[in-house]
Amino acid sequence: MLVIHPYIHIHDKSWYPFPFNYVMQDYEGHVKCHHVTGLCMSSLPFTGNIHDVLLFLHGQLYKFGVVKRLTFGEDLLNYSLHCLLAGIAYFYLWAAVKGTMRVEVFLAKKLTKLGFKKEKGVSRMKQAAALTPVRITRSRSKAKKA
Repeated sequence: MLVIHPYIHIHDKSWYPFPFNYVMQDYEGHVKCHHVTGLCMSSLPFTGNIHDVLLFLHGQLYKFGVVKRLTFGEDLLNYSLHCLLAGIAYFYLWAAVKGTMRVEVFLAKKLTKLGFKKEKGVSRMKQAAALTPVRITRSRSKAKKA
């Protein structure tokens, strides 16, 4: 934050190159939204709207006197909101891992249909994307037909 925060204020643009600037939304969210309305304070991509609604509702509870400062009710509300935000972050992480696993299964099926064998110790995703120097070999039954 010691590098990115000053950069986006000085240059009036995102720290991240296209298309990551739309994912991270550091300039749009921080400069154009947070400094104008006080909202847009999410730390995870695509969770800004959820976080903004929570911030707005939290502020309204104080505004209308439902929650008083320095009371047990305030502590309980803040603790509940922190638990909710932690749950959202956990769900976000779970969804990302689950999505990666689905891609892995999809690639495994595709590579198997193409006749590629799984090499021990190498994930299908790495094998398919050739992220590591892996020797992919065709099975003999498929190679003879080709």
